[in-house]
Amino acid sequence: MKIKYLIYFLFSIFVLWGAALFQYQYILNLKPEPEYYFVPTVMGILFGLTIMWIIHLNDRLKDRERKIARLNEELKKEVDLKRQALENIEIIATEIFNNQPTITVLTTGKELRMVNKTFFKYFSEYESLEDFKKKHRCICEFFKEKKGYIKPQIDDLVWIEYLEKHPKRIHKAVLNINGKEYIMAVKAAPFYLNKEKLYVVVFNDITELEHANKRLEYMLYHDELTGLPNRRSLIKDIRGRRKKEGLCLVNIDNFKSINDVYGVKIGDDILKEVSKRLTNCVRRRKTKDIKIYKLHADEFAVLHFHKKESLKEYIEIINEVIDELTEKPYVFGDYEIYISVSIGISLIEWVEGHEDLLPSADVALKAAKSKRKHYLFYKDVQSTKRSYEENILWTKKIVKAIKNDRMKIFYQPIYSIKKNKITKVECLVRMIDEDGTMISPAKFLRIAKISKLYPEITKAVINKSFKECSDCSLDFSINIDIQDMTNDDIVDWIKKHIKEYNVGNRLIFEFLETESIENYEIIKDFIEEMREYGCRFAIDDFGSGYSNMERLMELKINYLKIDSSFIKRMLYDRSAEMIVKLINDFAHSINAETIAEFVSSKEIFDKVAEMGIDYAQGYYISEPIPDINNKLFFDSVDRFIV
Repeated sequence: MKIKYLIYFLFSIFVLWGAALFQYQYILNLKPEPEYYFVPTVMGILFGLTIMWIIHLNDRLKDRERKIARLNEELKKEVDLKRQALENIEIIATEIFNNQPTITVLTTGKELRMVNKTFFKYFSEYESLEDFKKKHRCICEFFKEKKGYIKPQIDDLVWIEYLEKHPKRIHKAVLNINGKEYIMAVKAAPFYLNKEKLYVVVFNDITELEHANKRLEYMLYHDELTGLPNRRSLIKDIRGRRKKEGLCLVNIDNFKSINDVYGVKIGDDILKEVSKRLTNCVRRRKTKDIKIYKLHADEFAVLHFHKKESLKEYIEIINEVIDELTEKPYVFGDYEIYISVSIGISLIEWVEGHEDLLPSADVALKAAKSKRKHYLFYKDVQSTKRSYEENILWTKKIVKAIKNDRMKIFYQPIYSIKKNKITKVECLVRMIDEDGTMISPAKFLRIAKISKLYPEITKAVINKSFKECSDCSLDFSINIDIQDMTNDDIVDWIKKHIKEYNVGNRLIFEFLETESIENYEIIKDFIEEMREYGCRFAIDDFGSGYSNMERLMELKINYLKIDSSFIKRMLYDRSAEMIVKLINDFAHSINAETIAEFVSSKEIFDKVAEMGIDYAQGYYISEPIPDINNKLFFDSVDRFIV
């Protein structure tokens, strides 16, 4: 207890006791007796205690007032700090908003509220948003309607909400300012300001990327010398058409001799002139059903789309082509050069499917050259009976090989350039014949598909590769096609073996680029299903077709295997080297890694490493081997490459 409480207590007793004494002696004139002091003493004690309690309560009240004052001060400081922090955040947010390299606008869905500095880099004639609003209702007035692109309506709430609901899609639009076009990727997201819902709409300039994609597409699908569509374009058109088709392959006879005698420059000029004459020949017919292509070396193709089979019409076209190319000389300076051509023709009606049209025309062309004919039809050089007999023979071989477990898995190492060691293998199926001969899948897979034996081969590959790879630490890839992905029995077989051997996190599925274009939804569903098991995905022969870049990014592919035709030519072909570089840069931009196929020499390997490609695969690393668990072999390869 505090001293002052004791003083107040004693003082109270003393005052009351003194007052009582005074009353008895001087007022009542009584002689005080001891018992007279009892009552004033008790009253003094009670009064003293009351005074002490009042003082105590007063002190506590003052303490609380001081605490409240201190808390108020601290709260004020905290509020000031938070206010300052909010002001700083607002300043930072404004700086970020203004310094974005993209056009960024803030809108209610009905009107523009704010634009950033980049906006005025494109709309440089305006100094402020108010100036812009005086002449234009909305930025959407500057977007151009164009096939394949959207036209943004950022003053339309329905349109904004559509963008908000599809954040993963890439919406592309054409911005036209004073006649200059920019390709923009458009995205939108909600933003709350003072409890008001606004939208941030971002326009990212992807003009250079779009132009690069178009250049890449052009290079992939056109011959550099003549500017005509190339072999890839021909294959794409054959697969993409649903009309009946006829294909003529035109080859210049003895073209090597022309190069040897007159030089490569004259040879190139002849090829360019041939392309012009073929184009003129088609133009004179005034039809869109005929298209010219430049294939490899001295070979051209004429693809004709028709509704009814008409050999007479084809013979007319062929004779026109022969006359156009051979009657007049090719004049270059003092040289007058005459050429002759051989032509092979095939119609879709004569083959099993679109993929056989080009090979069958090539068979007819080779037959025409060997027999020294101007042209030959495929049906005249290929016996149907012989083809059936050969199919039956191969079907028997495949059935016996499956029954007797003669489908063998070989493993081709894939070398990590960054890690300087083999980290993956590709599983390749080989059929062992009864006499022990190893047969390439190129000879039996087509027949297996026709005879419906292909699923059994797929099951054998999955069973053996999963089992053999379960005991090693390397990643491994298997090739899979659209037939496998749409076969529920095969998909269930894959899932069962992934669980049984616990290889999901090391398994890579490879599929062709052309299949990713034609069967996107099927492949997307398969990828999403298999990704749950930890599997990864690779596009094989990338560059042999033209992928939809937007869909490719949505699939989130892990690896792009660069088509071997570019890898083996890039040491001497500048165009091939440029395409490889573009593919490698594109892969890395979507967080995918690249694998160079057909690395057959040290020179190609060094070039691949120099270009920053992630992996190398080919006979320079190793040919396919039958035993994946041969550690001594893999160690020796690693030491050899390093």
